[in-house]
Amino acid sequence: MANSILFVTIFFFFSMTLSSSFTNPKHLTLELIHRDSPHSPLYNPNTTLTDRLHSSFLRSISRSRRFTHQTDLQSGLIGAGGEFFMSITIGTPPVNILAIADTGSDLTWVQCKPCQQCYKENGAIFDSKKSSSYKSETCESRHCNALSTNERGCDEGKDVCKYRYSYGDQSFTKGDVATETISIGSASGSP
Repeated sequence: MANSILFVTIFFFFSMTLSSSFTNPKHLTLELIHRDSPHSPLYNPNTTLTDRLHSSFLRSISRSRRFTHQTDLQSGLIGAGGEFFMSITIGTPPVNILAIADTGSDLTWVQCKPCQQCYKENGAIFDSKKSSSYKSETCESRHCNALSTNERGCDEGKDVCKYRYSYGDQSFTKGDVATETISIGSASGSP
């Protein structure tokens, strides 16, 4: 039986609008945190260089196997195969979150309060009730209807759109579809 993790989470649809203050609007530079960095939530100071190289090799092999096995979504829920994290802020007032820099999924989500069967998180867990910019999407909204019929649902009593995404490792996430303010810091210092 596949291990499944149930989350009450947020689903974000957002578009990034680049400020006209960029000197070159064709690129954005972000600071990424490698999983073996002391700044990473996965960092273990007792791991030797040999252990880190061996783990990196195994993650690389795992990623290469994804090209030969077809599944809808390949990313894992916890990010065990991910190499990099990035710092973002979410909500108003902003809450700092360390996010997996994942290009294997079109879903952007964070663990939120209240949360059932949450995975261990070192940082803050987002509380939408404390954010003035959080907005649940209705069941008839365009963001809700952008999901496939097997990925979306509706809490008709509250008229709140729900989602459920399954990943290639059999884990899944589900929760409310919402819009929220997200800021991604630029490593270049430009807004």
